[in-house]
Order: sequence, then C-alpha cells, then structure tokens
Amino acid sequence: MNRSFLAFVVSSLIALSAARAAGPAAGDNPVKASLISDASHVRAGRPFTIGVLLEIDPGWHVYWTNPGDSGAPTVVKFNAPEGFVITPDPFPIPRAFRQGKETTYGYDREALFTARVTPSMDIRIGMPVTFEASINWLACKEACIPGKASLALAMKAEDHTGPANVEDFKRYATTVAAKSARPADVGSIQRKVDAATHVETLTVHWKNPVTSIQLFPGADEAVTVNHIVVKKTENDATDITMKIDMASDQKPASNFLPVLLVWRDSGGHMLGWETDVQVK
Repeated sequence: MNRSFLAFVVSSLIALSAARAAGPAAGDNPVKASLISDASHVRAGRPFTIGVLLEIDPGWHVYWTNPGDSGAPTVVKFNAPEGFVITPDPFPIPRAFRQGKETTYGYDREALFTARVTPSMDIRIGMPVTFEASINWLACKEACIPGKASLALAMKAEDHTGPANVEDFKRYATTVAAKSARPADVGSIQRKVDAATHVETLTVHWKNPVTSIQLFPGADEAVTVNHIVVKKTENDATDITMKIDMASDQKPASNFLPVLLVWRDSGGHMLGWETDVQVK
C-alpha cells in the first residue's frame, strides 16, 4: 500500500459521503463489472479463458497492481469447480496518469483481467459448470469511489465448443508474458547497481527491432522507484536506469522487485514481459 494511500482514501470517502447525502448521481457507479468467457461451452480437457471485464466511465480510471504515487491496487480472484485448474494471467499493460508531481498507473475506458481454465477430464456432457470471480477497485476522477463485485458465469459441458466474446478478448486481453515465458523479441538482460547512488541499470538486448520501450515498477511498501530513463544504445540494446530508494523502517519483501517491461514490436503490437530488478 502506498504511504499516501490512507490520507488519499479518507479524503475520497468524505467526498463520496457528501455526494451520497445529496442523493444518487450518475457518477456514483462509474465502473461496471462482468465475467465473460472466450468459449461458448466447456469441453473436457480443453483449455479456455475467462475474464473480468471492467467498463469505466469517461474521465475515470482504476489502478494497476502498483497504483503509483496514490490510489489502491485492483485485486481480482477467480474460483472454479473442483477438478478444474485455473491460472490467473498477468494484468494487462497499464498506462501512466500524471497529475502535478504524482504519477499513477492504471486503466481507463475498459480493462480485462483474465485467467486460463483447464477443465477436468471427468465432466459429463450436459453438466452445468459455474465460475466465480471477485474484484475490488478504486475508481478516481476528481474524487475517488471504492468499488467491488462478486460475479458468476454459468456454462454447460458439451462435446464441442466454439469462440465467444471474440471482440472483447481481441481488444482487451493481456499481451503480457509471465517471467517464465521470455518473449521472442527479448534476447538477454543484464542488471548493474551503483552502490553509492542506488541507481540501477537494466540493459535489454533485443533480438528484433522494437520501439516505445517503457518500464513500470512493481509494488513493494519498502521500495520506491523514481527517475526512470529509457535510452537506446548501440548493438540493438536499451539501457533503462532508475533510482531505487528503500524505507528506513521497513525491509523489502525480496531481494528483487518485479517490474513490467513494455515495448511495441515490429508489427506495431504492444507487448509486455514480467521481469525484475535487484533492490538489495
């Protein structure tokens, strides 16, 4: 949780209470949540994807796993019937919102948080199957409104399946690869820390031409990352420097901080990869 989060939430709740005392308004529910699937039916042993789709009113935004200088992270939990394996995907690529000296990370308009589902081989044809998801978010505009939803998706087991919600998954599904699945564009990575200045350099060697390189730092209450600078170098490499500060009264959760490396590939697609930087 960000250090300024408590004061931030208190002021947001005061604003929300005042708005509700005056009566319901259109802005009281700026986020709509639904649970969708990319498959029409469940088929034994055939993997598919489910996702919580947030539709966000214009001017509002919700937050990434690291909200940045203020806000609160969006939290999503999925549940599947016994015998099913469900694996959450990395969150989609966020965008940076800047207000004055503050930078936050999150989503506006729409966001889709997905999980991969592998059905049991023992399900029977015609059997009803229900998936559940819970999500908590903080939606912000001039003021902030906390929100949550408990969602359910009823499907049926069949001996066939087909695509569903094609446009939603095509437009909003994550393009972020997990740490264990290095993308084809990424060659090697070196990490170097200056012990005196606490400036870390992450050098990425690319296998293919890329543009629009960004880095989003992950969340750790004891770690603050500032002054992120991205610089292309020779030999198809990129140096990303950042200042890493540690709280005097807390210890980092790990020797490494998760970060999200983002780029645009030669086909114009925005891609991401979860990696890390050394913090102690």
